[in-house]
Amino acid sequence: MYNHWTFVPLNILYINFFHPNSISSHYEAHGIDWFLKKFKWNKFRWIIFLLFIGHLFIGFYFSLIDRQGQISVMYYLRKNLINNNNNNNQNFSIDFLMPCHSTPYYNFIHQNDIQLNFLTCEPNLDDITNNYIDEADQFF
Repeated sequence: MYNHWTFVPLNILYINFFHPNSISSHYEAHGIDWFLKKFKWNKFRWIIFLLFIGHLFIGFYFSLIDRQGQISVMYYLRKNLINNNNNNNQNFSIDFLMPCHSTPYYNFIHQNDIQLNFLTCEPNLDDITNNYIDEADQFF
């Protein structure tokens, strides 16, 4: 599953504002008391709390809801292909007609006899021309 760890450092920063000596005291750094004296603590606490809750909603959305179609397809393929492959001993080939690297690919299907292909999007390094179109752009 795609986890978006870009939210973790920001949320640690917000948590540090709720308790000024939590992280900074462990590393012998200066606290944020000088910053909190400039602003009213109650208003600042609510702003930080709302930003923290907003980041939680965004993090849950990107971790649990966004890109679930690709993962659900891989679960479906793994369930059906492994059951059919054990019964028939056939080799399968699956072509993903989607933008490149948008599926988990072999992370969900752990069999060598199932061939997975996707549209390529590597740059043209051999013939540098302005009118080069990669395979994904040709399809879309």
